[in-house]
Amino acid sequence: MAAPRVSCGSLLQELQVLWGEIGQNEAERDRMMLQLEEDCLNVYRKKVEQTRKQKEDLIEALSFGQSDIDRILSALGEQEAFSRVEKLGGTLMEQLTNVEPVLEDLRRRRDERVKDFTVVQLEIVRLHAEISGTIDQGHPAAPLVDETNLSLSRLGELKRQLNELQTEKVVYLL
Repeated sequence: MAAPRVSCGSLLQELQVLWGEIGQNEAERDRMMLQLEEDCLNVYRKKVEQTRKQKEDLIEALSFGQSDIDRILSALGEQEAFSRVEKLGGTLMEQLTNVEPVLEDLRRRRDERVKDFTVVQLEIVRLHAEISGTIDQGHPAAPLVDETNLSLSRLGELKRQLNELQTEKVVYLL
């Protein structure tokens, strides 16, 4: 069973009655009241500090999220998703809640783009080796993908290079 809700005022009144029944002198009552006020202030101070820290942590998380969004958008060569983030508004928690799905979507798109680059670059390496006659037994090592430039224009350049190599291979085989 839950205890009845008690207010600070009712507890203070009860304390005054108890002190009267005990016979506590005024000087001692004043000293205890000052101590109670100091204890209350300390509790509030601690809560304010915890809340300030929580706010700082939220601001930092939001800043990291927005930096990640900027970095990924730059790597993808896009700016369209930025407008979704610019219009966040609301409380810090609401803003962070709004950033998270945008960030998840961008990370997913970045990962897909990295896979696209890897496939094309791996095929380029394989064709180079095949044309030059240096193809090793087994599979060529996966090339490193420059994750700072995952733009569609860069991917297009690589695909053109791949098409040129495929054409060169056909000519070479004739």
